[in-house]
Amino acid sequence: MSLLFSSLSPEILSQVVCCPTSHEVWETLRNRYESPSTTRVINLRIQMQQLKKEGRTMQVYINTLKSLANQLAAVGETVRHRDYVWYMLEGLPAEYDAVVTAIYRRPDQISLDEVQNLLLSFEMRLDRRQGLDCFIPQIPLLYS
Repeated sequence: MSLLFSSLSPEILSQVVCCPTSHEVWETLRNRYESPSTTRVINLRIQMQQLKKEGRTMQVYINTLKSLANQLAAVGETVRHRDYVWYMLEGLPAEYDAVVTAIYRRPDQISLDEVQNLLLSFEMRLDRRQGLDCFIPQIPLLYS
């Protein structure tokens, strides 16, 4: 069971952590993912469409989106590259509009790794800027 648990994402692990045997873990996973019900696929796609970054870090936001895409893949549904990028960019707040526009305007198809790296770099830049805004140095008056 330790091997099974260590190979599962936190979201999936939470669904089987109470199973007393490895057999029950496998059965729970099989029942959950083996038969791709239309409702499950629709719900996962809706979750991807409605996912917002909000108070999450960019890495958590990216990981959450990736987890939803992996759950779709587990039931035999793939998410097209273009759709995945769209989901990722549309869930971002307005402060990311500049980088979102730059990504959309690219003439070539940008890889998911590039999109993620750009967003992570942009978040770091925003964090640095916000940190600087909080620090207001005291400048002595030169003229009285």
